[in-house]
Amino acid sequence: MSRDTKGESQQSQGTSSSSSSAPQSYSQSSSSGTLSSLDTVPVQDLASIPEDPEIDDQSAQPWGRLWALGKGFLNHDCILEEYVFGRDKQCDYTFDMPVLNKTDRYKTYSKKHFKIYREFSSGHSPVAYIEDLNLLVDDQTVYPKEFSEQFIMLRTIGSGACGEVKLAFEKSTCKKVAVKIISKRKFKMSISSNEHPISVDTEIEILKKLNHPCIIKIENFFDSEDSFYIVLEMMEGGELFDRVVNSTRLKESTAKLYFYQMLLAVQYLHENGVIHRDLKPENVLLSSTNEECCIKRTDFGQSKILCFKTAGTTGYSVQCVDYWSLGVILFVCLSGYPPFSEQNSKIPLKNQIAEGKYTFIAAAWKDVSEQDLMKKLLVVDPEKRLTTKEAWTIPG
Repeated sequence: MSRDTKGESQQSQGTSSSSSSAPQSYSQSSSSGTLSSLDTVPVQDLASIPEDPEIDDQSAQPWGRLWALGKGFLNHDCILEEYVFGRDKQCDYTFDMPVLNKTDRYKTYSKKHFKIYREFSSGHSPVAYIEDLNLLVDDQTVYPKEFSEQFIMLRTIGSGACGEVKLAFEKSTCKKVAVKIISKRKFKMSISSNEHPISVDTEIEILKKLNHPCIIKIENFFDSEDSFYIVLEMMEGGELFDRVVNSTRLKESTAKLYFYQMLLAVQYLHENGVIHRDLKPENVLLSSTNEECCIKRTDFGQSKILCFKTAGTTGYSVQCVDYWSLGVILFVCLSGYPPFSEQNSKIPLKNQIAEGKYTFIAAAWKDVSEQDLMKKLLVVDPEKRLTTKEAWTIPG
């Protein structure tokens, strides 16, 4: 069950399984007079909650009960398989009590705020879920049946040229995942006439076999009529690019920690016959917001498979770019600015890259000791450029 789900007005007290049953003890409610689905009240206060009339023996027995813990709400027995709550008159439970309409918090309730439902699985007791509809929109996309059976989709957390990335929860584990949705229409438009189509299913299967702590793991893949859905492990720390921007530049010790993890990832990919071709800070994800954390490579399959780009992003992609790109990323982490930029040089950008004429601002590098490694990676001639194996021999 999603932790993001509000359940702001009530607490579910299911009876069908341990996953949906209410806790045995309770804590005080919030100052607003309402409780979230995680708030509780003391056991001694339960006697003050009015009991509902006994259900007639001939009536359907509820599989769960919602206790009203604030003014303006009523107790509710769950008999049907699904209930929608919100301000809309068409909801199964409408927030329309006069005392509730006059409160400031009433404006925060959506027309369809949340829904409660239960699902059955073979050989297991039914499990109750509460889903926050406040994060969705009226024209919510209809996802593939196989996907919806396993995941609950929530809000958008990123976007790119070929699609968007959404936060989702796996129903069986309540684990957060990131789902990259690729529009097939945009996917086809990204293929130039001189490129040969590649089977996405085949490439995804190859990527699913990659197993390295510094490479993002593809956990599942779904194919619908209009989109591809790639389920990835969730990285809570965001992109390396944002980390550098927010810090101006990284401490040298931190930059080294991230760089050597990237080096391990690229070396593993090459040993398994995979060339990234579009390495950049935006394609490096951090496991947490802590300064010392694990990093993971991402988009190595998507930039190649789903967009079929042979060149990738200007400044990071030239022929045999993986080692070159490592040098560019190290440069950005240590200095806080890109080595090739029209803002710092009068030479056209393409010429800067082709000739290896990067901008070296002395003030930004005076306290940096890792200059030799970076310079040996940013060599135009691929034959003279440092490889991952050689990089391990550089002191530092």
